[in-house]
Amino acid sequence: MSEGSVPKMEEDLAVRYSASKYDEYTANAVRHFDDALVWRLGEILSERGDSTGTLVDVGTGTAQFLIRAAREPELEQLQFIGLDSFDDMVDEANRAVAEAGLSSQVEVRFGDAHELPVPDACAALVISRSTLHHFRDPLEAVKEMARVVAPDGMVVIHDVRRDAHPDARAAFNAEREKYGVPESIVEEKLSLADARALIEAAGLTDRTVITAPEDGPFALGFEIAIRGVQQ
Repeated sequence: MSEGSVPKMEEDLAVRYSASKYDEYTANAVRHFDDALVWRLGEILSERGDSTGTLVDVGTGTAQFLIRAAREPELEQLQFIGLDSFDDMVDEANRAVAEAGLSSQVEVRFGDAHELPVPDACAALVISRSTLHHFRDPLEAVKEMARVVAPDGMVVIHDVRRDAHPDARAAFNAEREKYGVPESIVEEKLSLADARALIEAAGLTDRTVITAPEDGPFALGFEIAIRGVQQ
């Protein structure tokens, strides 16, 4: 990381957790969201008809999701690249990946969501989990994710929404409180209308589907699914 880049990286995320706090929280409070994402990615690969390729995780944290994903039968043929803006997250992620014996399959490195350090059209899957609202410039981050997805691939962005059902938000905050994580800040999130406007501004409307359940635990957020550019 070049000298002077830390302040820029600190601007990328509006909320900052230590690597250890992030690990504890994600390992316990958001497990069902990870379950759903594993299922979703397996579904996409099945429809694609090819389970090989590269998955890029933008804002990977300590890579616990990638470690789990690499062991899932539906996803185990993938190579994984995790990118994060904070050195302690990257260091802890690489330690955990090595401890899991997955260093040949999972690579974690420093990377800015606004300038992803991967080539155009290189990824079968690009994911972003609860990070979109933290980025300094969500529009630029979305455009970058769309840049690196392969023609037959998919970008999958999951995030909490500002206009989530109150019951879903209350349940989410109750889980956060158990692990000493501050209450989710509603004002910093994107609404469903914001998400649609973001995709329109990125010029991706014709290859994007946005879904947002109205009830149940997944009424907390939305999914933005962006297809690669068909050749």
